[in-house]
Amino acid sequence: MQDPYIDELKNEFDDLSAQLKKLKKKFLKTKSTEAQAKIIKQIDSIAKKMESNQKQSVKVTKSRLKERKIKSKKQYYSSSNSFANALISKILHVSSVHSFFRLMFTVSNYKYNQKR
Repeated sequence: MQDPYIDELKNEFDDLSAQLKKLKKKFLKTKSTEAQAKIIKQIDSIAKKMESNQKQSVKVTKSRLKERKIKSKKQYYSSSNSFANALISKILHVSSVHSFFRLMFTVSNYKYNQKR
C-alpha cells in the first residue's frame, strides 16, 4: 500500500534502527561503565520511539484498510444501483412477452453470478 505517511514512518523507523546499530558498536567499544550507562539510556529512548512508531504504523494501516473497504462497498452499491436503473428502463420499454422473459433470464443470471 502506497501512503506517504506510512512511508514516512517506515523511513523514521529505518533511521532509528541505524542509530541503534551505531550505539551498539559504540557500547561494545566503550570500557567505562558511566559511558555505557549513558549509551543504555539512549538505546532505551530509541527503543521507545521505535515502539511508538510501530504502534502508529499499525493504527494508520488499519485505518487505511478500513477506508478502502468502505470505499469499495460504496462503489459496489453505486454500480448495483445503475444496473437496477437500467433494468427498470428496459422493463418499461419491453414490447413483447418473449423479450420480457429473455430479460428476466438475464437478470437471474446476473444475480446468480453476484452470489458466487
